Amino acid sequence: MADLQKKIGNRLKEVRNIFFEGGKLSARQFALAVNETKDNIANYENGRANAPNRLLVTLYNKGINPTYILTGDGSIYAANEAGKLLEKRANAGRDEQGNVAELYSIDAKRLSFDEMVKQFDILTAAAGDMMRAIQKKGSGRKKKL
Repeated sequence: MADLQKKIGNRLKEVRNIFFEGGKLSARQFALAVNETKDNIANYENGRANAPNRLLVTLYNKGINPTYILTGDGSIYAANEAGKLLEKRANAGRDEQGNVAELYSIDAKRLSFDEMVKQFDILTAAAGDMMRAIQKKGSGRKKKL
């Protein structure tokens, strides 16, 4: 059973690596996107806890195939509209064919208010992560100078 949980956890890590339009998210960003805590995500990914049904349903609604997560069978992308869109954006990012502005644009007309708030939270978390990385690099440069 523990081995199965670790396999599911590894597939969740794989999902996190392509989840944001083909781009990798931190555990904190992924947790925000799927209404979980960072600690819960870490527990699922490390096989310490079972991925709950609510997470599988949320991921399905965002374009991820729950059968793939549980068994490794089939496509990582769900056979729904969200899955088709996520796969298209992931492939565009991977093939470097997509325009970056287009790849990360948010079509406000297609999103509900709650979805827009969630996208804002994800992008804000990403910006915070980037600022910490910049500050860390900057403090390292000052020491070298």
